[in-house]
Amino acid sequence: MKNTKSAIEHLAQAITEKKEWAPMAMKNHLTRPEVLEVPFLGMQCESMKEALASAFDWENTPEGLDYWMKAYRQLEVEEDMKNLVGYDKRKDGTDFYN
Repeated sequence: MKNTKSAIEHLAQAITEKKEWAPMAMKNHLTRPEVLEVPFLGMQCESMKEALASAFDWENTPEGLDYWMKAYRQLEVEEDMKNLVGYDKRKDGTDFYN
């Protein structure tokens, strides 16, 4: 099982990593009334991409759907690059070829 974090933790990490969209995503997430409900605060996500996808309704934001689709696609590319870089590693981090 992957390591999970709350959507808020992933968005906070995105802010720390200075992702352009992150402050707006956090604001949109925190303005949802259901975010204040305890079960919602515990919503766990396996990735920043999953957190962004589920944090708020993209269409009902000042930035709009196209903006959030672009941010999501950037996260997909980053995830693909991380996976590509580690393609020749075993789960324990050792090389297949040694």
